Amino acid sequence: MDEPREYPVPVASDEEVAAFISRYGTPYDPETDDYERGPFVANIREGKNDPIYNAHSYHTKVPPRAIIPYILHYTEPGDIILDPFCGSGMTGVAALMCEAPPEDILQAVPGSKKGARRAILNDLSPAACHIAYNYCTPVDVEGLKAEFVRIKAAVKEEFDWLYGTEHYEPAIGVYEPTKPEVACHLKNPLPNTPQDSLISVVDREWELLDRSEVERRMGPEALAKQPIPGGVEQFICIPAMIHYTIWSDLYSCGGTITVEEPTGKVNTRTRLPCLKKVRRPRGCGAVFSLWDVAIDATTGAVRPRFECSNCQQSWVKTQLKRCGFAPVVTNYSYRGLKLRRRGKGTVIGDATVRTERPVYQFEKARLSSSKKLVCDFSVLRSFKMWADGPQYRRNALRGRDIQTAADFFTDRNHAGLALLYREIIRAPQHLRPSLLFCLTAICPSMSRMYIFRESRKGSILKGSLYFPSLFQEMNVCAAFFSKESDVLALAGRKRHEQAIPAVMWGSSTTLLSNLSECIDYIFTDPPFGSNLYYSEAGCLFDAWLNKRMDRILEAVIHRKEDGGMKTLADYGRLMTASFRRMYELLKPGRFLTVEFNNSDGQVFEAIKNAVREVGFAIENMVFLDKVHKTFKQKKGDKGEEDVAGHDVLFNLRKPSKGRALSSDHEEVGRDVQTSSLEDLVSEVISEHLRTLPQSIQKDSTIYSDEHRTTPFLNTMLMNTLIPRGVDVSRLNLPFIDRVCARYFRKVDGRWYLRDEAVGDDRPNGNKGRLFQIPDDNVTVEDEKSAIAWLRQTLATTPLRIGELRPHWMKTTVKLTGDLSTQIEQLLRENFWLDRSTRRWRIPTADELAELNDHERQRACHDAERFLEGRLSPHPTDAEILGWIEKLYSAAGRLEEEALGLVEPGEEPVLPADLIAYYRMMPRLLQSVLKENVDASAYTRASRQCRTAARKVQEHEDRKEAEAQSRSGPRQGKLFD
Repeated sequence: MDEPREYPVPVASDEEVAAFISRYGTPYDPETDDYERGPFVANIREGKNDPIYNAHSYHTKVPPRAIIPYILHYTEPGDIILDPFCGSGMTGVAALMCEAPPEDILQAVPGSKKGARRAILNDLSPAACHIAYNYCTPVDVEGLKAEFVRIKAAVKEEFDWLYGTEHYEPAIGVYEPTKPEVACHLKNPLPNTPQDSLISVVDREWELLDRSEVERRMGPEALAKQPIPGGVEQFICIPAMIHYTIWSDLYSCGGTITVEEPTGKVNTRTRLPCLKKVRRPRGCGAVFSLWDVAIDATTGAVRPRFECSNCQQSWVKTQLKRCGFAPVVTNYSYRGLKLRRRGKGTVIGDATVRTERPVYQFEKARLSSSKKLVCDFSVLRSFKMWADGPQYRRNALRGRDIQTAADFFTDRNHAGLALLYREIIRAPQHLRPSLLFCLTAICPSMSRMYIFRESRKGSILKGSLYFPSLFQEMNVCAAFFSKESDVLALAGRKRHEQAIPAVMWGSSTTLLSNLSECIDYIFTDPPFGSNLYYSEAGCLFDAWLNKRMDRILEAVIHRKEDGGMKTLADYGRLMTASFRRMYELLKPGRFLTVEFNNSDGQVFEAIKNAVREVGFAIENMVFLDKVHKTFKQKKGDKGEEDVAGHDVLFNLRKPSKGRALSSDHEEVGRDVQTSSLEDLVSEVISEHLRTLPQSIQKDSTIYSDEHRTTPFLNTMLMNTLIPRGVDVSRLNLPFIDRVCARYFRKVDGRWYLRDEAVGDDRPNGNKGRLFQIPDDNVTVEDEKSAIAWLRQTLATTPLRIGELRPHWMKTTVKLTGDLSTQIEQLLRENFWLDRSTRRWRIPTADELAELNDHERQRACHDAERFLEGRLSPHPTDAEILGWIEKLYSAAGRLEEEALGLVEPGEEPVLPADLIAYYRMMPRLLQSVLKENVDASAYTRASRQCRTAARKVQEHEDRKEAEAQSRSGPRQGKLFD
């Protein structure tokens, strides 16, 4: 073949971009420069629903609507914008959209001017350059339409064979062969069929088959799962088209189990037989598919434990050896017949039917022979995977025999993609980028990484090379031509011809090395440390381009379990070099906005150090809520993943010439570091939670109760502390959770002030309407509604725990979780125990303040840190006695509450915090010198500590007595 085999990424050279800047840019002159802007201060909330935005997937994307306000604020029409980590090119899209920005954004940025800005987009990833180029470059729409028509015609016959299948209907009833509606479709009508029934139709493609032929085509496995009706000897074979095929991993029934067997000896003390643990084989060795044994026929869910279909041995998947994968279900549609009502009778009419069934034998034979259609156009086979790549190692791709990019696909889908690629490289040169853009857009969903879901709506784990045990093999032809409308819409967008961005491929550390002070504004979204390994995540895109990312220059951090090839120091060094180059290219006095997301404080500290080392001033930080979160961010909100839920935006300024960088940030940083990070974090979060209700009332489109989650608090703290020069290297989600647990209350995964009336709809000082109390009884479904129910119940009459518990049990009888057993905890944290009557009621304002006694909490926290050797500076002896007083007071309050949670005569269950306070008090007193403090204060503390020690001993004695009562008389241990 004479067609080119390698697709060149259409990128600009340094010389071409230098000419671009020389032609359109304005040289910087310090004598005449009058640029003056303040930092952008508004938080942004933008979703990802724009169809243009969704035309092509990429690992991370910032919605262009979220970038437009920054461009409008910091630049004038015609200014030059740079994105050195451009990814999918959304900065370029936003720059073009500024020619006619959405009216709501224009009004939200006072003083901004319409007009397209000129962008320079750069990335180390060939895939990113390819996607960015196609997002931002216009193309001949009519020529592109003609090419889609040509390609569809060129591949039709081969795709009909690849994704064609058959549907069989018994030749009775509606499908009686002698009926005109059936006979007119048959290739081989019965000899006795009346000639007037052979109506001419366009698609005479149905076929009349004998029972034996149908059974042969179906195969014994399909017949066992889907028996055909008995007593029927002829069937109508109707052509059908496959939408997708479900594939399942195959496993071999074989493994080992740990059992206890007698050794033949007897224990001399217990006179019981001695046992030993041994590993014994089990299983029959049969091969079965996960689909056949683990899918619940009723719900479609995958059961975690299943049984071998041959020997009924019980297994979980991780106990078995995977031995391949096979197709198990075909989802398809066909054009058949259906009875329809007409007047008082019924008629037979055409109908399109979609259904699914087991994979037939003839389909399997066709799958095995589909390799021949790959021909010589498989560029995927030459793209080798990195065997030492973090994702390759983590997901055990070697065990799945993934060696090249071709191994990501079934033979059928590999053939389908190769056929499309064959026609794409035959297209005119100027149309190939858009056509290949369409191909790469569907590529991940056509791979074996497309996860089967119970809803039959599959998905991909973005940024991960994850191969599920059950995957959906989609129809390549249908996917490619359904993407056509998106590509044509993108190609047809109006663009200012002189504002088309320049796209570059290379490292940001050496970008435009011969230029300086020529860029008006930089907006960029750099790599997020260890969150994503771009060189692997983009391998399927890169394979079609026949180009690779340079892993040496990739700014990532490899976790220890991922091989540890690149460390935090390597990441910091590359990011520093990148920011230094940005600093050199940016005009003095101008701004750089960095969009970032990482829950690890050390990574944030590396970014902060990098930007300040090269000379940037951190003016402020705001957050970006993309609305639609990733899978990991959703788990992070639930506390199941250590992932930040929102992105942050650094607004950085390069100092103007003749004006030194302000030292305010340095001074603030030095002052802040003298105080404890824990104290500072608690103060910032407390202020945030105090003002959040008003913010929600003021603008519920931006603020919500989601701003109480740990991932959001992480983002908020980064925004607040980094501009103040605070070292945030210790800040991460577990650290924030620990601090919040000391000072705040957690309700349904969200943090509240301890004196905040969760569930109260009445205005009360700084509290918002966080929960609307209905007129009738509140339905208890979660922790917040439970608090609302208690508040409603106790609003008129204070109740003892014995009076309250029956109503609580009745209300929560249908709940299956732990909430039904948590009434004691909810009462302690939200309500007040009257000491004289032992009744619970709604607290007054003063009582709420006592519940949230920050001074007592701080004393308890400092005492704990002191005993752990982590408190600096060392406290005075008088301060330690003050801690003992506070701990004793807190423990007394907790004990009274515990007494109020039981009926008279019952033994209370003492909270763990109470026992912890009592244990700490004697240890604190041991560090105090009697001669250094007031004698009466020391005597009082000594008395309190003796009481505390007695309470702890009583608690231990009670626990031991309970343990003995459960186990009976104490006997000798089995192993002494």
